[in-house]
Amino acid sequence: MKIRAGVGTSAGFPDPYQTRNVLAQNARAWLNSSGATVQTHSVENVLGNANLKPELHVEYELGLEGKFFQGRVGAEATVYRRNTTDLITSSPLDASTGYTFY
Repeated sequence: MKIRAGVGTSAGFPDPYQTRNVLAQNARAWLNSSGATVQTHSVENVLGNANLKPELHVEYELGLEGKFFQGRVGAEATVYRRNTTDLITSSPLDASTGYTFY
């Protein structure tokens, strides 16, 4: 009979542009009447969150393994639990704010 246990942690980091408001640029948005390309600039619809922290994952695992009848029959059982804190998600905003997500 074997007993195994483990604990592990990892972190998930936000994209760098989720922490700040971003100006989107498009160098080839459209052509004017003379055939020259026209640049456009627009504010992204996602409001940046400067207080965003990395999410933290902690996982616990406990298992049992047994072999019986001279190794002819075996059984295993494993249980695990994963906890996440500071989960990074998008929240909808009213469009009247100028942004649609936070």
